[in-house]
This record gives sequence, structure tokens and C-alpha cells, in this order.
Amino acid sequence: MERIKMMERASIMLSAESVEVLGRLRVKLNATSHSDVIRRAIRALDLLLDDSSEVIVRDRASGKETKVIIS
Repeated sequence: MERIKMMERASIMLSAESVEVLGRLRVKLNATSHSDVIRRAIRALDLLLDDSSEVIVRDRASGKETKVIIS
């Protein structure tokens, strides 16, 4: 449960190459656009989270932030 609470407050830092969760996990994305980054990040996070969580995905390259709910 504590892990889920931490994830709910976490900012997800990512680029077209990788997503980093809480500075501990890095997943290679090979994305080509901001929407592709978001889609692949959601897929990667879905594998990590047991319950639904709300996270902020921040694209380092463009500076865009997107709030996503993983359920």
C-alpha cells in the first residue's frame, strides 16, 4: 500500500528513450513523439502497479506534462 501512495505522488521523468520512476527504475521506450511517449509510459507503468494510481508524466524533451490514471 505504501508503494502505491508513493507512486500517486510521483512525477514520472521521461524522454523519448526512457521513463524513470522515482529515480529508481528506468524502462527503455523507443518512442518517436510525445503521444507515443505517453502511451508507452502508461503501458510500462501498468505493469508496475497493482491498483489504480494517478501519476504525472513529464516529457523532458518538450516539457509537456500529462496527468494519467493507471487502472
